[in-house]
Amino acid sequence: METWDSECHPAMGNGHSFAPNGAAYADLDNDGDLDLVVNNINQPAFIWQNHAEDLKNSYLKIRLSGEKKNTFGIGAKVIVSATDGFRQIQQLETSHGYSLL
Repeated sequence: METWDSECHPAMGNGHSFAPNGAAYADLDNDGDLDLVVNNINQPAFIWQNHAEDLKNSYLKIRLSGEKKNTFGIGAKVIVSATDGFRQIQQLETSHGYSLL
């Protein structure tokens, strides 16, 4: 696996070529932002490490907790409202995406 950052990002025109066919995201370095793991056809997978914390922008980091068997607070909903009326809503779920019902 290779680790990519802004200096060697393939889209920056550095001569690297790749053919991705799958990706997953997770907080691999436990810094609160999501990193990206990309699987490539006939090439090693690589990781795009998110360095957003280095930008010194404002952000809100929330650690949810629950009671008894739900110690991670699964199902909790966070609503953040700005003074201009803008709202963001996020619910902690165990999975997301397509489901077959």
